[in-house]
Amino acid sequence: MIKPLLDEVERLREVMKQHHGYLSKTESATRYALIDPVLKLLGWDVHDAHSVLAEYRAGAASVNFVDYALMAAGAPATLIEAKSLGANLALKELEQLSNYCVNCQPKPVRWGILTNGDQWQLVDAHNIMVPLQDRIVLQFAISAGTALAALNQLVSLFGLVAGHINALAVPKATTPLPAAETQPTKSLPHRVDGLSLLADLVVSGSKVPASIQFPNGDQVQVSSWASVLKSVGLWLVASARLSAEQCPVPDAGGKKRFIVNTSPVHKDGASFKNAHQLGGGILLESNYSAGSCVTNALHLLKVCGVDPDTVRWTP
Repeated sequence: MIKPLLDEVERLREVMKQHHGYLSKTESATRYALIDPVLKLLGWDVHDAHSVLAEYRAGAASVNFVDYALMAAGAPATLIEAKSLGANLALKELEQLSNYCVNCQPKPVRWGILTNGDQWQLVDAHNIMVPLQDRIVLQFAISAGTALAALNQLVSLFGLVAGHINALAVPKATTPLPAAETQPTKSLPHRVDGLSLLADLVVSGSKVPASIQFPNGDQVQVSSWASVLKSVGLWLVASARLSAEQCPVPDAGGKKRFIVNTSPVHKDGASFKNAHQLGGGILLESNYSAGSCVTNALHLLKVCGVDPDTVRWTP
């Protein structure tokens, strides 16, 4: 029966109304009163470290801790960044969550969830070809519409990442939910699972791969994270997928830097720090961290019309 689930959603909506002032002042109280109960509602035990880890280190810096990591097979599968009730979920918060996902250890995580307890946003952190705000796959507010609509949205949100979370389980006693009006969701890009994909390459704490294999069968030896990025650039030029006419190409950050250009100069006027000749009058900037080298390699492949899931690596 779904009545207990609906009753819990109604209870959470009432908590938001009665205690909005207090919960809006503190993130920890919002987590305890709203976010933890939502996770429990959908089968995630926040007290079970095999299921959920709080304050998970999602990057090399000592300050990079994401609020929750939903675990699968001992590794994070989805990250959740929490804010206090009523807090704005804007570009700054989206960028923070996306950075956590890209730099997560021991490997990057595709899916992130940003929430203030009421508003929930599912973010595809790997969809680097679009602006940050367009990486939101699904968003809704528990307080909007009916309790049934909110419950359907919550189930949809966690269901969209189910392919990456083996432990995902809406309570087994739940019967199929009746149809309710929900916001349309964006179609999700196709993705093939497996660590042999460049898109799933483990960066933090791992060795540089031995080689990169391209869609036409070419296999190139690599010796550093920068050479992963350089090899992608060289192959794109050699296969006539990248030309000087396409330059400059902004990097994955898309703000101040170019990843390739016909002169070693960035958008903000700064010079390339590690410029590499790719041929055809094209220069590549490789002054990036390990994780950003992989992210920008994926970005450059997409810009040139190559599906990153067709590029693989060998240990």
